[in-house]
Amino acid sequence: MTVIGIEMTLPWPPSMNSYYGSDRTGRKWVSRRGVDFREVTKKVVEVRFPKPMEGRLALRVAYFPPTRRKYDIDNYLKPLLDALERAGAFENDEQIDQLEVRKSNVCKGGHCWVEITRMNRGA
Repeated sequence: MTVIGIEMTLPWPPSMNSYYGSDRTGRKWVSRRGVDFREVTKKVVEVRFPKPMEGRLALRVAYFPPTRRKYDIDNYLKPLLDALERAGAFENDEQIDQLEVRKSNVCKGGHCWVEITRMNRGA
């Protein structure tokens, strides 16, 4: 069975702290920064995915932070997964059975590298 893996580089994602906006009533919405990240992700995904990946998936993520400050890598994960799902990389992030996330070297402007692989259940 051929393993299908697709990789891409995306801009530095927004953190959960900046992904949503809210008002005093508790209403939430995706912030401008979140919408911008979704739009860029959609453009990148459209080039690489003729249709959403099916089946069980493994995801590898490498974050290249924009500065040396401390970053909680889990704080950037949900906005990334939501943007990939919304862009059509896969139907639902529930499909992800394996997830590897790491922080790498500082890179001016920051970005993240993503690889999505269909898992071979027979192995």
